[in-house]
Amino acid sequence: MTRISPPLAPARRLVLRPPPAVPRRARLARARVHPWVRSWAGFGRRERTPPGEKRAFGGGQAVPAPVPYPVFCRWADEIVDSLPEPLFRELSGGVQVSRQTRRNPEDPPDVYLLGEYIVDPYLGRLIHIYYGSFRRVFAGEEPEVWREELEITILHELRHHVEDLAGVDWLNEEDRLELLRLWQEVSQGAGRDGGDDP
Repeated sequence: MTRISPPLAPARRLVLRPPPAVPRRARLARARVHPWVRSWAGFGRRERTPPGEKRAFGGGQAVPAPVPYPVFCRWADEIVDSLPEPLFRELSGGVQVSRQTRRNPEDPPDVYLLGEYIVDPYLGRLIHIYYGSFRRVFAGEEPEVWREELEITILHELRHHVEDLAGVDWLNEEDRLELLRLWQEVSQGAGRDGGDDP
């Protein structure tokens, strides 16, 4: 049984409204932006590599290509299928993978949402995984890192779901503390390096 569902087709998106004012339940990650990755990932101007030449990363190693979207979706399916069925009780919208890159304008620079647990009065409970955010955060990383982070993100969002069903909010508090830590990092000079989305 597959629980991953594709994003809703544009014709089915009937309810377009700003996100609710309730605390966000999401996994955040800070992009590791290297000077050339910024161009490769769509930041700033693009530089072309001469034909036949591989762009070097770090110690002269070839940069791994980003994980293709179909492979990413297949991994998400495998991870979800490997988990016990009771975790998905009342998760009516399932786990959806979106090509979208997601940032919150109030978050520190270079911080992206990798996944989000949503409780919607019309769509029910669902989890969104943002492939575009993974591309930004894990640009240049090996596929094994992508898969591991995808599994961590799915489990993180499922924990939000289980806690919501249980009526507790412990993970939201952990997320809030992580966001404060990221803001402290930025204020201490480890932040803004020009890789922020417009």
